[in-house]
Amino acid sequence: MNRVFYKYRLFWLLIVIISSFLFDQYSKKWIQNSLTGKNITYYIIKTTFPRKNILISFYDNKYKIVIPKFLNFIYRENKAAAFSFTFSIKEKYRNFFLIFISFVTFSFFIIWFFKLKEKNLLFLLSLSLILSGAIGNFYDRFFFGYVIDFIDVHAECLNIGKFHYATFNIADSFIIIGAIGFLFENLFRNNDKCL
Repeated sequence: MNRVFYKYRLFWLLIVIISSFLFDQYSKKWIQNSLTGKNITYYIIKTTFPRKNILISFYDNKYKIVIPKFLNFIYRENKAAAFSFTFSIKEKYRNFFLIFISFVTFSFFIIWFFKLKEKNLLFLLSLSLILSGAIGNFYDRFFFGYVIDFIDVHAECLNIGKFHYATFNIADSFIIIGAIGFLFENLFRNNDKCL
């Protein structure tokens, strides 16, 4: 199986990227059509470095409870990177910067993917998932100037308060799953040979 995947890795890479991209874009469009309101609310966030106020706009969103006290769907337009990283960069430069970083990262992973002599299915699949997630978010930033996030996970069910993880999307999930597979392969299988 590993040799077949390796031999036809371009084909499998395209299958993973196209199917993941379509699933990601469909999910974002569905959320956008289902959960956006007509009114826009504006919030001001104060940053410490550099010291300034940033205006953020949110639609008057509806939200859908998927698993009570654990998982909601809510529409968010993220103009920054994950965890609001890069919010301190001026908006007119931020999108260009994020598109550039996405392009460089994608180029690095695609070159790495094709230079690999590794015939391991998990490793190649993990890189494919990371690439597909990066393409999904790159597409949104390039054409819309923001990424649609909608998966809201929180820990209210554990009785530790109302902690909410940063809202994310399907493309982010592919990147995380790929990174976990990549780490698992490199930390456990290659080094210890115990699995």
